[in-house]
Amino acid sequence: MEVTTKEFFEDELDSSEKIFQKIFYKYLPYWPLFLGLLIIGVIGGLIYLRYATPIFETSAKILVKDEKKGLDESKILESFDLLGSKKIVENEIEVIKSVQLVSKVVKNLHLYAAPFQQGSIKDFSAYAYSPVRIEFKEPDLLVTPKDEEKIFFHYDSIQQKVTLDNQIMPLNSWATSPYGTLRFVNNDNYTKPKTSKKLYFTITSVNDVTNDLLERLDVESTSKLASIIYLRLQDAVSARAENILNELIRVYDMAGIEDKNALAANTLSFVLQKLKLVESDLDSVESQIQKYKLTHRIVDMSEQGKLFLESAEKNNELIKQNNVQRAVLDEIDQYISGGGGKNISISTLGVVDPVLSQLLGLLYESEMKFEGIRNSTGEKNTMALAMSSEIEMLKSKIRANVQTQRKSLLTGGNVVSDEQQKYSTVLKKIPSQEKELIQISRQQSIKNTIYTFLLQKKEETELSLASTIADTRLVDHAHSTTKPVSPNKPLILILSGLIALVLGLIFIYLKDVLNRNISSKVEVETLCALPVLGEIALSTDNNKIVMKEGSRMLISEQFRQIRTALRYIGINSKNKKILVTSGIPGEGKSFVAANLGIALSLTGKKVVLIELDLRKPTLSVGFDVKRSGGLTNYLIGENISIQSIIKPLKDYDSLFLIPSGPIPPNPSELISHSKLTDLLLELEKDFDYVIIDTAPVGPVTDAYILSPFCDATLYIVRQGITPKALVSHLEKKVRYGGLKNVGIIVNGVSGRGIGKYGYGKSYEYSEYGNKAEIQ
Repeated sequence: MEVTTKEFFEDELDSSEKIFQKIFYKYLPYWPLFLGLLIIGVIGGLIYLRYATPIFETSAKILVKDEKKGLDESKILESFDLLGSKKIVENEIEVIKSVQLVSKVVKNLHLYAAPFQQGSIKDFSAYAYSPVRIEFKEPDLLVTPKDEEKIFFHYDSIQQKVTLDNQIMPLNSWATSPYGTLRFVNNDNYTKPKTSKKLYFTITSVNDVTNDLLERLDVESTSKLASIIYLRLQDAVSARAENILNELIRVYDMAGIEDKNALAANTLSFVLQKLKLVESDLDSVESQIQKYKLTHRIVDMSEQGKLFLESAEKNNELIKQNNVQRAVLDEIDQYISGGGGKNISISTLGVVDPVLSQLLGLLYESEMKFEGIRNSTGEKNTMALAMSSEIEMLKSKIRANVQTQRKSLLTGGNVVSDEQQKYSTVLKKIPSQEKELIQISRQQSIKNTIYTFLLQKKEETELSLASTIADTRLVDHAHSTTKPVSPNKPLILILSGLIALVLGLIFIYLKDVLNRNISSKVEVETLCALPVLGEIALSTDNNKIVMKEGSRMLISEQFRQIRTALRYIGINSKNKKILVTSGIPGEGKSFVAANLGIALSLTGKKVVLIELDLRKPTLSVGFDVKRSGGLTNYLIGENISIQSIIKPLKDYDSLFLIPSGPIPPNPSELISHSKLTDLLLELEKDFDYVIIDTAPVGPVTDAYILSPFCDATLYIVRQGITPKALVSHLEKKVRYGGLKNVGIIVNGVSGRGIGKYGYGKSYEYSEYGNKAEIQ
């Protein structure tokens, strides 16, 4: 049965476990290297932590009036903040992070001139340890020098003076220096250090400091539903970070207040200008009304029209009364002229004049008496005549009175008619006058409304300007963490260790990549799909024969394992011919063939070794057997039997050797001789195993010639000797060369990594469980 794959070596482990095992066994030999690198990495991490600048985190919170999530302020506060507008949190975050505000903070806190303490190894910030701070008169003109120039200064606390480049400068006074106009002032954040060190400051442009702050400044909303803004800043000096955040909040509030004040001032200016214009227009309209009323003699159009209408109605009534009285007078006059007396009482009903009424009463009484006398005495009676004369006299008086009243009524009627005509004319003009007056009054009302509105806005704007409040509320002042957030000691140590281990992995990987030769069994299995029957440790003994009966050496056990594995490539009682070859010389094929033959013979099997590497035979040398009268002599036709060329080996009862004999000039042609086939058939009958040691397949074709006569092929590769390219193309060579049932043996395996270990240790089996233990 031919086996050309690695199926007999496949265990029940899944692919991930196999990959892990390959990686584990590949890098395990280098554990001293990894341990050393790990120690170096941890030491490096500790050194870094010793001199790394600790970074603290400072945070603050402010509450913003958001138009969607803002606060519901009381009416009193709203009345004092008439020009305030609710804001959007997202917009305000961008405003806080604006270059304009941050640069103003940089200039207000004078961060462009940072003081430092000179250290023996590393310099430290002297923000809190410098007794003075440095201010420049024109910070916007500062430029960051290419080389961070250290400007040393000395402070004299007794004389309150600073020495800068041999120039003595008093505190709080501007002085000209090579770096610009500057002054030194007392540092409000000063804390006396434990040890005094040299002080210096560096100059950085406002833009550079601003950009650095913006990179380290984190401004965000605490949640989507809240209007609280969270400000964070990481800095080596917590006091400086607190001052920066507090100043940033103050500058932000002031910017909002200034915007409000500017809006209020512009609004007030506009209102005052409009007030002047409206006042002028209102005065003009009021003058028009006054002039119109004077021209048309109008005080109150409605009242005057009402009075005119009432007067006209009264005049109509007077005219009616006048006409009635005149009619009554006409009746009286007709009565007197006609002489009738029976209607005198009716006629007197409409008489208004009491004299006329009295005269008519007397006339009525006289006529009644006259009628009585005339009826009793007759018309000629003296009394009748006297009464008649009296009646005529009364009528004459009545007639005169009627004429007088008629003239008076006529005159009064004319006067009333004239007045009525005037009233009618005035009443006809009133609607048009009232319309004109209403139009003028409407303009007055509009102007007056605008004037009132502007006066109200003027008062409101002045009130808002006088009581401007910020649109934010401070929730938390800037406060810093007590412990530094960076560097993270555990993380640094872990990373330093991991980096060291990764460097070790990279070193080993590059070492393996740059190494053109095979370095392990795993590498062989990776490059080639042919089965690997086993590996043989590098022998530390110069003796080529290492396999001995009863030996517990590791290398002996490895040969025993290979002996057991032969059945997986088809070697059994019927298929017993084994071809041993390699790719290039020096890979130990003869060494493997010899010791494998010994391992097989130790089981009681009869084994013969054929030294068929006719170009460079080594088996006879290893067993100290003379090559004369060997295989070459038999193949060239000398009168020599097969039994005569088979040499028994001392110390090995079941192991025999057929030496090569003298080296022929034409080994390939000699191997192709039919007598070799006869020899192999004869040996197959007499021996349990036939092991053929032949030349490498790389330089010559001997192995390909012999492979058809054999049942299996052991292909030897050697650690550090066999090229990887040769192994990667091995399958193709096997396929096209016709090697049968190839199994690979990795020879010369030595320890890998730092402090290579050998394989000279011995095995002893525990009497419990048959488990091999290295001694």
